[in-house]
Amino acid sequence: MAYPISRGRFVNFVAFESHPHEEGTHFGGPWIADVDPSYVQGLFHGWEKEVGEIVQVSARSLATSVVSRS
Repeated sequence: MAYPISRGRFVNFVAFESHPHEEGTHFGGPWIADVDPSYVQGLFHGWEKEVGEIVQVSARSLATSVVSRS
């Protein structure tokens, strides 16, 4: 999902990378972390042209953990 923010000066790009094999395990990492943009580019290599364009121009990438509590 991508949408403009700051009166169109920036684009917020939201994507998910899932790890189903880790379901039910303890999450010990940081809740939010900087991610090298090249890592994100690699995740979406070969996707639609528009997705590639968005990730190519991303100057900063943050990973936010989405976890469930049982």
